[in-house]
Amino acid sequence: MTVMPDMTTYNFYGEHFKRDSISTHEVAGHRFKILTAEYSSWFSFGGWWEQEVKFDAGYGKHGILVIGYNNWPWFKNFLAAIGVGKVASEAGKKLLQFITEGSVEGLASVIGALLTGVDIDMALFTET
Repeated sequence: MTVMPDMTTYNFYGEHFKRDSISTHEVAGHRFKILTAEYSSWFSFGGWWEQEVKFDAGYGKHGILVIGYNNWPWFKNFLAAIGVGKVASEAGKKLLQFITEGSVEGLASVIGALLTGVDIDMALFTET
C-alpha cells in the first residue's frame, strides 16, 4: 500500500504484482491518494511494482509512505486511524501532515503508534 499526496497518476507496472485500487480521500483538509497492490500469483516469487506519477501536488514539501502489509484487519484499522470513514486519530493527523505538508514533527511517534509490525519506506520531497 502507498499513501501519497494527491498527484496525477498514470500507468502501473509490476512483476508478480497487480494494482488493486487507487483512491483519493480528503480528511481535515488533507487530500491524498491510497494505492493498494497485491501479488498476482499464488506463490511469492518476490517482484516489484511501479506507479507513474506527475509531481503536481503543489509547491512545497510532501511525503510518500509505502507500507508492506498482509492482512485486511490491519489495513482497515490503519484507514480508520488516518480518518478514512472515521475520525482521524492524533497519530493519523500527524501522518497526513507528513504526506501533504512534508511535516516530520512527531513522525517517530506515528511510526510507533500506527506502523508497528509492518515494513515501511518513506520519502520526503520538495516541489519547486
